[in-house]
Amino acid sequence: MPWGVVFPGAGPLPRHPSQIYETALEGPALFLLLWGLFRYTEARRRPGLLTGAFVLGYGTFRFLVEFVREPDRQLVRFAAETGLHMGQWLCVPMIAAGGGLILRGLLRSSVETRVPHILQESPVVRSEANQPSFLEKHRG
Repeated sequence: MPWGVVFPGAGPLPRHPSQIYETALEGPALFLLLWGLFRYTEARRRPGLLTGAFVLGYGTFRFLVEFVREPDRQLVRFAAETGLHMGQWLCVPMIAAGGGLILRGLLRSSVETRVPHILQESPVVRSEANQPSFLEKHRG
C-alpha cells in the first residue's frame, strides 16, 4: 500500500495510518452527516434522532477502522478467538444504542420548534411589566 506508514518500534512493515482514518471519519465525515440530517431533514424536530445518528455513526466508524488496526498485544489471542478486536466488541453496544435512539426518534411524534415572536405580549409579560423592579422595591 503506497500510503502505509512505518511506525517507530512497530517493526519494518508499513501499516495503515488508522489515526488519520479515524480523524477523517469521526470528525468531518460525522459532522457532515449530522449537519445534513439537521439541515435537510426533519431530524431536528424528532428528539433523540440526531443523538442516535451521532452514536450510531461514531460506533460504526470506529468499528470499521478497527479492521485495519493491529490488535493490542495483550488482546491478540482474544481477537484471534472471537474474530473481532476488543474495540469492535465495545462498539457493538454503541451501534445498538444509536439504532435504538434513532428508532425511538422516528416513532415519536414531531416536536414543534417555533418560538413566539418576542414582541408578542402574553398575560404574564403584561402583569410583570406593571410591577416595580427589585431595585425599585428595595431602595431606601
